[in-house]
Amino acid sequence: MVEIPVYPLSFKEFIQFKEYSGAPDKIFNDYVTEGGFPAAVLIDDLEVKRSVLDGIYSSIILRDVSERANIRNDSMLTRITSFLLSEIGNPISANKIAGVLKSEGLTTANNQSVAKYIALLREAFIFYQARRYDLRGKSYLRSTAKYYAVDTGLRNTTLNKSYQDNFGHQIENIVFIELLRRGYRVDIGKYDNKEIDFIAKKRK
Repeated sequence: MVEIPVYPLSFKEFIQFKEYSGAPDKIFNDYVTEGGFPAAVLIDDLEVKRSVLDGIYSSIILRDVSERANIRNDSMLTRITSFLLSEIGNPISANKIAGVLKSEGLTTANNQSVAKYIALLREAFIFYQARRYDLRGKSYLRSTAKYYAVDTGLRNTTLNKSYQDNFGHQIENIVFIELLRRGYRVDIGKYDNKEIDFIAKKRK
């Protein structure tokens, strides 16, 4: 039987909070760049912070995904992960990713293998999918979807980027994750030839 710990009223005895006195826009840009993992946020040294984020990323990719799924081709997995991280906020498909990998010399890439790896990455909660919904036809479109990273800090550390890189899509990523935290089911939308950033639904 698993013993559930009972905490006193004050969480301050268990959780370390960090106070900021800088300008809000600077603090927010730091958040976009470094993400929100407590293990990284509570560290001031930038190199140590990056090492922690690298460790989190490697642990998830190599242990949670690769070993558990008994993947023999780590190269394809890491390249698909990097591609998805670089394309957050863009509609993509398994077919498109397979085409890019083949053009880079990975001849074993195909739609089925790419789709399998994406599914594994989603099961490990590294990426979340937003399906494309046709509001007029009231149906999901199978051609493309958008994928958002669980944390922009992992994205920027892995790609060696800052908040300035593709800033609009990083903000989109943050909004998407926040909508999920608030209990919404989130899709991307299409209405005739117009694109809708998010369709957020909760119950009715």
